[in-house]
Amino acid sequence: MRTLFVTFFCFALLGCSPARHANLWQKETQDAVAAEKNGDYELAGKYYLDGIKTAQDGMLGNEAVAASTYDWGRMMGMQGKFDHAEEAFKRSLVLEEPIYGENGGHAYMRWFELARLYTAAGRHKEAVGAYQKAFPAALKLRFDEKYPKVYKHLLHDYADALDKAGAPAARSAEVRKNAGPKKSEPLEMEIQYYPPPVR
Repeated sequence: MRTLFVTFFCFALLGCSPARHANLWQKETQDAVAAEKNGDYELAGKYYLDGIKTAQDGMLGNEAVAASTYDWGRMMGMQGKFDHAEEAFKRSLVLEEPIYGENGGHAYMRWFELARLYTAAGRHKEAVGAYQKAFPAALKLRFDEKYPKVYKHLLHDYADALDKAGAPAARSAEVRKNAGPKKSEPLEMEIQYYPPPVR
């Protein structure tokens, strides 16, 4: 009887746990977003890291863990901690693959972040590879139709990466031709660029 009671008590706790953890995860994410807007990337990173633990402890699923991991990676990148950022972006891809399939869902965002991270680190061939994963994943979700200005801007970034990687000039010229003239106009969403890595 005692074992049955303990088992029931554990299930009851688990039943309450996801809702409590979900609320806490949401609060930590909101606090992180506020800190990020204020340019406090260290504090934002702390909140996103708390979010990873909360999502894991509350068994909120791969998507919540992946989201916090990805955002924590961005904050690491903004602080020049590229090894942590790269690991986080790749981890978020692995976590989401069972949900959305290879390069589905949010994968395009992770690949674009990796491309910019590699560019800032001077790893231009890897940046090219990341862009080549990002664009097909983004096009599957009609990213070019939803965010045409951002899409063209990213094509220009890709062309720059091709040049720096030593690709034939014709390749980057073709990408720039498809992108159209580069314009300095507000984009539909902010694109984050990373400072040089901390050595």
